[in-house]
Amino acid sequence: MASVARKDFPAVERIVRSLNAERLERAKGELEVSRTTSDEDVNRLLRSLSLYGYRQPMSRESRLSMRRKIQSLIIRDGIPAIWFTLNPNDITNPIKLRLAAYRTRDPEVAKAFLTSLDLAYKRARLAISDPLSSAIFFYREISLFFKHYDLDYEAFSAVRAERSVTSDISPLLANREQFAAAFEEEANLCAGATQIHTHSPTCVKYSINGQTRRNQDLCRFKAPWKLVERTAFTEEGVLQIRRTHSMVNRWNKAIAVGLRHNHDISFIGTQYKTMALVFYLTNYATKVEDPVSKRVAAAAELISAHNGATAERQEGATDGPITGNGSENQTRQFLMRIANRIFTERPL
Repeated sequence: MASVARKDFPAVERIVRSLNAERLERAKGELEVSRTTSDEDVNRLLRSLSLYGYRQPMSRESRLSMRRKIQSLIIRDGIPAIWFTLNPNDITNPIKLRLAAYRTRDPEVAKAFLTSLDLAYKRARLAISDPLSSAIFFYREISLFFKHYDLDYEAFSAVRAERSVTSDISPLLANREQFAAAFEEEANLCAGATQIHTHSPTCVKYSINGQTRRNQDLCRFKAPWKLVERTAFTEEGVLQIRRTHSMVNRWNKAIAVGLRHNHDISFIGTQYKTMALVFYLTNYATKVEDPVSKRVAAAAELISAHNGATAERQEGATDGPITGNGSENQTRQFLMRIANRIFTERPL
C-alpha cells in the first residue's frame, strides 16, 4: 500500500473519502497537459504512493534514483567517452536455444528436442517459452563482453596464449595472412547479417504519431546515414567514423566476430550536443515510461468500486455509520489496490 505515517493516516483517510472519479479525471487531465495538478489532495496521495515506490524494485522511483546516481557518477568521474549498445539475439542464437533446451530437460531428451527444431517458428517458440534462459543468456553475453574485450596488452597476450594451443584454429594463427583474410571475411559476414538497419515501427513510431518536427527525419535513428570516406576528426573536433554503406550502423570487427549480434558504438565526447546526448543515454538506460497521470487514472478506475462498496457497507450496517477500524481497513484496501495496480503493471 502507500507509505503513510500513523499520525498522517487520518488525513489520508479523509482525502480518500473526498475523492471521486470526476475529480480524479480532472487531475489526470492537468497532469497530462502540464505534469502538475492544482488539487492538493491528489498531490498528497501521489506523494504517499511515491514514498512506497522507492522500496519497489524497478519502479518509477527506483529508476529515477538510478538516473540520479548515474548523473552523480558523471559529475564525479567526468563525461563517459564511449556508449556501447549491445543487442544479443535471444530468438535464434544457438547458445540461447541450447540453454533453453538443456535447462529443463535431461541431456538426451534435450539433444533430441534440438534436432527436431527444423522450422523457424519452433525455434522462436522455444526461445520465448523460457524467459529465465533469456536473462541468463543476456547476462552471459554482457559479462563476457566487459571481461574479455579489454584493449590493454596483457589481456591481448593472455587471449593469444590461450588460443595458440587450440588445435582447430592454430593454423590460422600461425599464418598471419590467412588469419587476416579469414577474420575479414567473417567480420563482413557478421556485419551483413546483424548491422544493416531496416526501418521498422520502432524507428518510425514518433513520426507516425506526429511527434516529430516538420523538418525532422522520419527515422528516429536518422537512417540512411551520410557516407564518410575515412575515419578522422573534423575541424570542429568531431570524430567521424568511416562509413561505406548508408544503412550500416557503427560497428567493430572484433566485437562482431566475437559476439555475433547487433551492436553500436558511439563516441560521446566528440559528438555534437554532448550534454544533451549524455542526458538522453542516461534516460534511455533507466527508461521511465509510466507518467504520473497513469497513477491517477488507476485511482479513478478503482475509486468508483471503492465508494460503491463503502456505501453498501454503510447501508448494511445496523449500528450506524462505519467508523474506526472498519473505515481504516477500507482505506487501506483502497490504497493497497492502487499500489498493486501501479507497481505490478509496469514496463520492463
